[in-house]
Amino acid sequence: MQISEIRKKISNKFNYDLLWLIISFSLITCFGLSINIIIYRVYGSDILGGFNQIYSTYLILSQLSVGGVHLAVQKFIPQYNNFKEKGVSILMLSILLTILYSTLLLVIIYPFNELLGKILDSEYIVQSFKYIIWGLFFFSINKVLLSYLNGKRMIKPFAIFNSLRFIFIFLFIIYLIAFKYNDKYLVLSFALAELCLSLGLVYFLYPHIKTFEWKIDRELINSLRIFGKQAFIGNLLLDINSKIDILVLGVFCTDKLVGVYSFAIFFVDGLMQLPILLRNNINPVITRCYYEKNIGVLNKILKSTIKNTYSYLSPFILLSVLLMPILLLITGMHDKFLILSIYTILSLGLAASIGYQPLLMIFNQLNNPKIHTLFIFFISIVNLLLCFLLIPFWGVYGAAIATALSYVFQVVIQRKLANKHFNLKI
Repeated sequence: MQISEIRKKISNKFNYDLLWLIISFSLITCFGLSINIIIYRVYGSDILGGFNQIYSTYLILSQLSVGGVHLAVQKFIPQYNNFKEKGVSILMLSILLTILYSTLLLVIIYPFNELLGKILDSEYIVQSFKYIIWGLFFFSINKVLLSYLNGKRMIKPFAIFNSLRFIFIFLFIIYLIAFKYNDKYLVLSFALAELCLSLGLVYFLYPHIKTFEWKIDRELINSLRIFGKQAFIGNLLLDINSKIDILVLGVFCTDKLVGVYSFAIFFVDGLMQLPILLRNNINPVITRCYYEKNIGVLNKILKSTIKNTYSYLSPFILLSVLLMPILLLITGMHDKFLILSIYTILSLGLAASIGYQPLLMIFNQLNNPKIHTLFIFFISIVNLLLCFLLIPFWGVYGAAIATALSYVFQVVIQRKLANKHFNLKI
């Protein structure tokens, strides 16, 4: 098959999948925004701050409970795309490993469920955190199941189930508020949403796995475990890096200021979903091109992705800064100027790096999780140092500047590593 035919085939599939990912992004943004506004309006910025600090920690712990296995699935599934039985074995043995990891983590951390609240000096977190911990078990399994869908390029169901997570969280929060549950139970919405999502994913994937015969493939288990272990630290750092600003703010600032900051950064996280859409779509393509030795196609796809992402998303991000005051007026938010200032700083940093955000997992997909870990380590260290340097003096503004600068630094180190280790001119 000619390179032009390969590119056309990839492009057609890519565009169809991207449409579903955009639909998913729209739903996630709408429900995510509604969740933040409802908590802010009903309970105030203090509770929203504690709520988001718990969620940030929950996401970080989920990396510990899955041990990088979902990344092995995302890499091995497209690699063995033409071997159906191999793919099912990868999925089922990955679930087995994840159950072992998550169960062990729950046993270890549950006795210390009040520790986070004491470190951050938040009574709300002390009271609430225990209600979310059990959800890590289902969250970890869902990571593996969604990675399987992504690796198989089953993007339509992948997009639908990703949307359902936020829809379930929203519905459970509405239920808890409507029946006047104490605010400490709000975090139950995360755990209950993961339980419902697990049931839906298992039901959907049952036709894929019903013929699977359990047999312990030690070589495959070892491959999954080793790749997961190598990728684990990088992915853990990636989640920590995305929440460093909120967690460091929790040390130096009040829950109220963290709440205001987390409301502003929610919109930035929403913008970040746009390159994540492209990332979820392009990750399997990178692996397939790499193992099929279509390096020429891969280079063209990467350069095209960077160029098009900058062309379309940078103006969109800058436009969103101009429209943010209108949104704040419509939603009736307090602290409008503070929220707008934080959002503007973060958006400028994101716009400067947006073309490279879809390629954040490229080193994993190129079968080099050690380079991926090194890459994320550099970014995280820079972000952490900047946060501790700037937040004590400038508070939420310092957090925003530190995070914006870390976005720009990501581009610099990503280009250097890609060129040095893979001879990719991105």
